[in-house]
Amino acid sequence: MYRLYNRYTGEHFYTASSAERSSLVKSGWTAEGIGWIAPKVTKQNASQFNPVYRLYNPHTPGGDHHYTTSKTEYDALKKKGWKQEGIGWYSYKGSNGVALYRLYNPYAKGGTHHYTTNEAERSALIKEGWKSEGIAWRGYPSVLKKAYDQLGKPYEYGASGPDSFDCSGFVVYCYGSGRGRTTRSIANSLKATGDWTTDINKIKVGDLVFTTSSHVGIYVGNNYYIEASTTSNKVVVEYMYSFYGGGSYY
Repeated sequence: MYRLYNRYTGEHFYTASSAERSSLVKSGWTAEGIGWIAPKVTKQNASQFNPVYRLYNPHTPGGDHHYTTSKTEYDALKKKGWKQEGIGWYSYKGSNGVALYRLYNPYAKGGTHHYTTNEAERSALIKEGWKSEGIAWRGYPSVLKKAYDQLGKPYEYGASGPDSFDCSGFVVYCYGSGRGRTTRSIANSLKATGDWTTDINKIKVGDLVFTTSSHVGIYVGNNYYIEASTTSNKVVVEYMYSFYGGGSYY
């Protein structure tokens, strides 16, 4: 999801469309990179996600956009004259994924809401008088974009990318080698720092997961993980039929 800023109105804007992003940059908006990674929704996995609705207020000087997972809020704003622009992207349900914090600026006439995954940015805005409105929606940890970009690449014992991987080499390629290079060293590191758990309910999207003591991947939610698979002989997303343990890389 691209994040842009309009220095004339103070509004931040978010879009999945690279064409829309390019058009706004040409119009004077400042590109601020990727704000977060929204989950990719298909007919098969649609039940795992909630839509994030996008609206536009044409009555605010310079315009203003708003985003919400609440259909009630979406309909209420329409009654007040906001233009409905459909579904902008999707959010994880429940507590899966990275939180997008929503804040409100009671002093602004435009760009009144802001959304960020960055807790430091959230805290800084609250100190400046913005009102915290909790978690707006949830997206992928940014590391998962790198992981998903490797889908289909071949499994090769001892390889750590970029053209092929074994299971721990895949984790190291996505996260770095701070936890070690082998499955054993990664698990031992998690245990040594107190980040290891054998309770699947404590595992969050983006955490490292072991299906056995010798096989590791990255959790993507709803009992699925992305891995360099010896069975499929490539990087795939598969269902976790077993769970040995795991925990947060960071």
